[in-house]
Amino acid sequence: MKQQKGQMLVAALIIATVVMLLVTALLSYATFGNFSANRSLKRSQAMAIAEAGVDKTIMSLNGDANYSGETDTVFGGGTFSVILSGLGDSRIIKSKGKVGNIEKVIRAQAVVATDKVEFHYGAQVGSLGLIMSNQSKISGTGGAAGNVYSNGSIIPYSPGHRGTITGDVYVAKNGNRIENIDIGHDAHAHILKNCTVANDIYYVSGGSVQNCTYGGTVKVEIGAIPEKPLPIAPESISKWESEAAAGGERGPYTLSGKDATVSLGPIKINGDMLIDNNAILTVTGTIWVTGNITIRNGVIVKLSSGYGARSGIIIGDGPSTPAEAGKIWVGNDVTVGGSGSTGSYIMLLSTNTKSNPDDPAINAGNNSTSVIFYASRGMITIENNASLKEVTGYGLYLKNGAQITYESGLASTTNFASGPGGSWKFKKDSWQEIKE
Repeated sequence: MKQQKGQMLVAALIIATVVMLLVTALLSYATFGNFSANRSLKRSQAMAIAEAGVDKTIMSLNGDANYSGETDTVFGGGTFSVILSGLGDSRIIKSKGKVGNIEKVIRAQAVVATDKVEFHYGAQVGSLGLIMSNQSKISGTGGAAGNVYSNGSIIPYSPGHRGTITGDVYVAKNGNRIENIDIGHDAHAHILKNCTVANDIYYVSGGSVQNCTYGGTVKVEIGAIPEKPLPIAPESISKWESEAAAGGERGPYTLSGKDATVSLGPIKINGDMLIDNNAILTVTGTIWVTGNITIRNGVIVKLSSGYGARSGIIIGDGPSTPAEAGKIWVGNDVTVGGSGSTGSYIMLLSTNTKSNPDDPAINAGNNSTSVIFYASRGMITIENNASLKEVTGYGLYLKNGAQITYESGLASTTNFASGPGGSWKFKKDSWQEIKE
């Protein structure tokens, strides 16, 4: 009996020991599981905080192009630190998120978002055509040719006037013509009259070549020369206007006086803008004017140096009524230029529909340097002795001695940014987790 009781006691001790071991194992597993779950949660939190650091960097760059990073910023139960490297239009972002002793690091590339516009011709003209007066000229520099593409005829201002185009000339649509023009390369049109052409003449079947001299041969083309659309879509103009309006709005704007030096943009101006009397305007973002734009009397308009090789925009675009809204007038003693870097231009863009050469959408004087004039729906008149980089308009009139000197840099894509810092965004597929 005593032996039986002893065996039962041993069995009970064994069972108790086993139960204790199981309980201890379960408690240890639960403790380890909680520890692992806690570490996993912290890793997820650290990654989210690192991502927040990258997002903060993009927001900061868009507010301040000189933003250079930050250290131990408290966020979401942890901290992030951002290091930026790179110059110009590209930055490498390294963001470290930290929760306790857990760290996660993300690297991403930020680039400036720009709108690309291709200006392939010294002058591109819509259906209103090109009118050239005596000694007016379209040429090129830096290896670029002074080519012209027009959806309307290229004609003299009066029968005795004669202009010069140093590159190739294309006139679209049957019935349109080239008349009284000296051409430095090839000429393409339905009808050519009283022209000198250095190389070959291409005329469309059914057209004619009248009283023209040429250095090459005369060739017949089958089928009309197609019209080309102007290079900036209305959607792009609307986007630029939205960028301007995002910078704020104000009423009519006047800047005048030799001591008036102002930085402006992005901004929407409801009404007219007048820059006058030796004032200096530095453009720091897209400017949208709903009234008319007048720039005169020794004024300097330039882009901020922060634009670098990018280009900027001033837009004249008002309501359809009154019909005067959106016109641009630049005086003869005005200087308009880019940022000072190669490849930087300022574009003055009008959506006004005026088609009369004596009352155009844009009237441009001389002394304009790195400037592009663009009239999406109206006429551009270039005054005597003006010298410009590129002109695109629904119609174009070059007065006596007016010149367009197309640069090689414009032959490639011109990048327009909303401001000196541009609009920063992530480069596609550049986001990745790294180990330090």
